[in-house]
Amino acid sequence: MGNSIIGQTAPDFVLQADDGSMFDSTTLHGQWRVFFFYSRNNSPTCKRGCLTFKEQYELFKSSGCTIVGIGPGAYEKLKDFKSTIGELPFPLLADVDPVSYTHLRAHETGRNVVCR
Repeated sequence: MGNSIIGQTAPDFVLQADDGSMFDSTTLHGQWRVFFFYSRNNSPTCKRGCLTFKEQYELFKSSGCTIVGIGPGAYEKLKDFKSTIGELPFPLLADVDPVSYTHLRAHETGRNVVCR
């Protein structure tokens, strides 16, 4: 795969979403997805990242692309974080053991990953 997985098929994973449901990445097979990672709930930089994706959400959606945010900690923390920045049109997933971060090789690609 080289140093980037942009445009590659994403590995499958299941993580808990901010609403308590389980998010199964296989439900997005065949679709373009942007998985964006942030490192700390409630930090100004992470808030800005989420709000930037919120502002651009309709553009991504019109291109047939799904946005998914992935952050550290339990889903309750993500739920609290999401409530502080207002309604987001995409889920935030709890990556408790950095499983998806590692599988998606976000540490090699600069955190944001575009996959199909």
